[in-house]
Amino acid sequence: MSSLEFKTDGCIRYAVSPLLVLGSERRSLDDAGWVDEQVTGEHHVVAFSLAPVEVRFANRHPALLAPTAVAFARPRTTYFRSARCDRGQRTIFIGLDGTTAKDVYGDASRITAEAADSSAHVVPASATALAIAIQLERHLFDAKADRAESNIEPIVFEEYALQAALYSFHFYSESRQAVSNRSGGNEQRELVDGALDLICFQPEKKWALSELAGAVALSPAYLSRIFRVHTGRTLSQCLMLIRVARALEQLGDRRGELTALALECGFSSHSHMTAAFSKLLGLPPQQLIDVSTKSVREMMARLEDGWRIRKRGS
Repeated sequence: MSSLEFKTDGCIRYAVSPLLVLGSERRSLDDAGWVDEQVTGEHHVVAFSLAPVEVRFANRHPALLAPTAVAFARPRTTYFRSARCDRGQRTIFIGLDGTTAKDVYGDASRITAEAADSSAHVVPASATALAIAIQLERHLFDAKADRAESNIEPIVFEEYALQAALYSFHFYSESRQAVSNRSGGNEQRELVDGALDLICFQPEKKWALSELAGAVALSPAYLSRIFRVHTGRTLSQCLMLIRVARALEQLGDRRGELTALALECGFSSHSHMTAAFSKLLGLPPQQLIDVSTKSVREMMARLEDGWRIRKRGS
């Protein structure tokens, strides 16, 4: 295969290279697939979600897949899903075969399970990995992109898709000690997911901790404590990542409207959004607008440099 192969299956679009697959799923509330049992394909999957959706993998408690989380799943894993907002499902996923997964992650069994009966994990997401996945999806599937420029070489596509998967695993490895794996924590997790639902639905809202805690019938101190235990982040950190993800998703359509976009996503100003992007990703939103092959190369190099700088400083 000398170039990428593009496929469409219902509401899922695929870009396929000799090494891996990147899928873009846009499932509306009217599409099929919400009530039936689903099965992942023959790949190890790393899945990012831009809209909150509840997933229940085999032998696991339901989990909320949102911009703050990433899912790792083994091949042929069964799961159910349900919508948590009117946007339906907006998922970007990377599929790796067993050999590639083992090369990227080391022991492939560590990717998806800490226990023998686990087929999947939903864990805190890397902002850098999420940004790479969004940029690759835009470059591959955005109908507005210059098709002469968007014929990305397989090697470029593969390098950065693999980096997105690798950053996800690195972030998971670094943060998993901070995330609760205790039995009996499912009730807490449901309350945490309820709070996440609210900020995903209204990221533009100027949330107060007391207001958010009241909405899920908890005290502010208790919600703050269990939120970090179960997500590895504070509420304010999750809210900022959700706002950045919402803005990233729309950058290609909002050229020249960044101030309006910033306000719609919950930032107080264009400079506030720029500061958030720089803190999380190491570069401003203006440098993430274009999706030509050249710009993809440049943006991924900057994202990689920014990730290394933040890792050294952490």
